[in-house]
Amino acid sequence: MEDPDVTFSDDFVKVRQELDEMKSKFHQATSSAPEIDRVIEETRRTPFTSRISNLRIKDSRKVKLPTYDGKGDPKNHLAAFQIAAGRIDLEPDEEDAGYCKLFSENLSGSALLWFTQLEPGTIDSFKELSSAFLKQYSMFMEKADLWNLTQGQNEPLRKYIAKFKEVIAKIPRVSHAAALSALRNGLRHESRFREEIIVNRPNTIQDALFRAINWMEAEEEKLSLAKKHRPAKLVVGNPTKKFEPKDQKWFGVNPATNAVGKPSPSRGRFNSPNTWVRDESAYCDIHRVNGHSTKDCSVLKKHLTELWAAGELANFNIEEFVESYHKEKEDSEASNPPEKKHKPNGPGTPNTPKKRIDVIMGGSKLCRDSIRSIKTHKKSAAIQTAVGFQSNEQTPSISFDNSDTQGLAEPHDDALVITLDVANFEVTRCLIDTRSSVDLIFLSTLQRMGISKADIIGPPAPLVAFTSDTSMSLGNIKLPVLAAGVPKIVEFIVFDRPAAYNIILGTPWTYQMKAIPSTYHQCVKFPTLAGIGTIRGDQETWRSCYLMGHRLKLK
Repeated sequence: MEDPDVTFSDDFVKVRQELDEMKSKFHQATSSAPEIDRVIEETRRTPFTSRISNLRIKDSRKVKLPTYDGKGDPKNHLAAFQIAAGRIDLEPDEEDAGYCKLFSENLSGSALLWFTQLEPGTIDSFKELSSAFLKQYSMFMEKADLWNLTQGQNEPLRKYIAKFKEVIAKIPRVSHAAALSALRNGLRHESRFREEIIVNRPNTIQDALFRAINWMEAEEEKLSLAKKHRPAKLVVGNPTKKFEPKDQKWFGVNPATNAVGKPSPSRGRFNSPNTWVRDESAYCDIHRVNGHSTKDCSVLKKHLTELWAAGELANFNIEEFVESYHKEKEDSEASNPPEKKHKPNGPGTPNTPKKRIDVIMGGSKLCRDSIRSIKTHKKSAAIQTAVGFQSNEQTPSISFDNSDTQGLAEPHDDALVITLDVANFEVTRCLIDTRSSVDLIFLSTLQRMGISKADIIGPPAPLVAFTSDTSMSLGNIKLPVLAAGVPKIVEFIVFDRPAAYNIILGTPWTYQMKAIPSTYHQCVKFPTLAGIGTIRGDQETWRSCYLMGHRLKLK
């Protein structure tokens, strides 16, 4: 039989526990009410003054504005925002306040939290908001500058390290791993110091910079010794004159002489060439005439010299060369018959190939402007093709169909000319040229945008194929470009020459945008956060450019 006192004690404990639970729930209900009120009050708080808070903006949903979540370079975000916001129809007296409200509406994550914690009534202009924003996220801006540092083509290691130290000194809390990675990323790919920090990894950035001193001294000593012991230039004298005069158009000897400097007693001045020879038994397979042997033929010697300079002499085959030489000569004569027949014994001369302009070549960001570096770059493409390298990056598929050709003037052979937002300017006449290895902007375009020559950086560089000769650029300039809501910082080559276009976008921009242009469909498509973006070409503008180009040719 259970003890009544024990049963009563157990019941009392249960009742006591239930009372404690009820009191706890009651306390939570009464104490959470002020906390909820405080959270609601904080969400309503704004750092804007009443002038900005009371502004009502018209529907701006047609323009997609970039968002910022507290990560990435704040300078790029600010530039992209101003480009996009410039397309919204705002009254002049509403523009400043409107920019403030639109900017705050497109913050998220930690950036939105930062904005809500600003003191109420402290922001009265977009300039004040921009300054506070850049100050808050300056550490990301400095890191971006650190990663943008690169060693120039002929830049000494000492100069690059000095630049690196100057930037990293502004970043007090950068990790050693990040600093070392940025240092290695900026060095030229063939740098011996780069190999050093890869093979013998330093533990700290200070250790790496200390090692750089030895490599600076080694580099400078090597240059000094190279100048000191530079071999004398090889002086190539003029070949012994076998035939006079030097400018005689006939191939072979001077018909007016039968020996060097001795006139021929039996031949007139205008007699057929090659009637006098040094060795009638010698025969040239290339020119198919007697008078000199194949091994002494000047055409063969010239071709062998070109092969040696290109490093392809080992692949030379004399029979294939003779056959191709005759075939080219016959094809040329068939397509371009001469007005006068060649004299019977007059040998042909090598056909000079027509100069051809295929592409605009201005160097690559992926390799140096040297034969060795370009060959290495070429081999890497062949290796990756053979191995079947596949990228892990997932990109949406892009396709074209008949709907893309609706509204076009057909038939057409128009190039693709579009309009883009560049540095907050609406720039028309932007040609997409996939044969160009550079993104090009003309000096006249920059001047109309209010950008002076002083903003152009970098040394002049050669551009090939604008003419048959090499033309020099003025340097480089980086500008923000907005295409269908996708902002990119594009490095343009600046060129000073009258042209029908404002900008020529080559493979760097199309690769950066992952864009697929189609001249037939007169549009360019590329992936965006919202799906596939499309920019349509302007046929009328292209035909105006075509007309302008013809007028420039006549000047």
